[in-house]
Amino acid sequence: MLGAAVILVAAGAVGCSNDDSPSGPSASGTGSPAALSERLEAGPSALAQRLFDDSELDLIIGVGEEMGLDWAILAAANEIETAGRGAADGAEGRERVAAIGFTIAALGAPTDYAAALATRGGQAFARRTLALAERLRGDGGDGVELPLSRLPFGVPVDGQLVAGFGKRFGALHDGLDIAAPSGNPIAAIAPGLVLSTGFDPAYGNRTCLLHRIEGKGDRTSLTTCYGNQSRFEVEPGDTVKAGETIGLVGCSGPCLRPHVHLQVLRGSAESAPAVDPATYLAVGSTQIGTRYSLETE
Repeated sequence: MLGAAVILVAAGAVGCSNDDSPSGPSASGTGSPAALSERLEAGPSALAQRLFDDSELDLIIGVGEEMGLDWAILAAANEIETAGRGAADGAEGRERVAAIGFTIAALGAPTDYAAALATRGGQAFARRTLALAERLRGDGGDGVELPLSRLPFGVPVDGQLVAGFGKRFGALHDGLDIAAPSGNPIAAIAPGLVLSTGFDPAYGNRTCLLHRIEGKGDRTSLTTCYGNQSRFEVEPGDTVKAGETIGLVGCSGPCLRPHVHLQVLRGSAESAPAVDPATYLAVGSTQIGTRYSLETE
């Protein structure tokens, strides 16, 4: 299962959404004693159980109970701020989750979660946190099902392959780089569940999707990640179809020109081992300079 995000970001909206409107779940009523009680009683949804293992959930729920705060909001803020990296268990994890709690409590939670989150990270951050929190609760996310995917997968953009998988300058280049104009849509290469959207120093703005492979059993899955985006078009917990736009091409990570860094990870976590995406794609060639088309079967 994917580890919970734990690296604390003190302030500033995470990600690159241009929508700063506080749409989605609002603060009004969120912090009322009755509403808070109902939410604290709601167990983790199917999505929460995919994102966090049992020890991480126990830690986050425990911190929420100790501080009188909504565990799902703590979990969502933790996940969004760090794009799903790391684990939230252990003493260090407890300290980091508690730090989020202390900060938002000082800023007005649980009386007004939206205002506290907006002060911490901006209106877009508050909106994304509240929306993800609803999906993490048992009363809001149990309906999320992992779509069934078939191999081979498609490609994410119309563009030219400029770097392949393998050793590069003495280090592993763990994906395919497909160049495309900045702002062009990036397509999900297979149906899946959005695990995370966020900034990673090595990959820029990155979205990761979880896929269940047809005929391989419920426990066999692959994760695909799409780096260097200029904008996100989905949020954690969304389900997407093959070909659906999940973001826009950019150069937000280490790069010389706009491109998509496509990874395929063998497992259901961003920490799963990277494998050569070409093995799973319906493309005729993986030679540098090859042009890929979204129409490739």
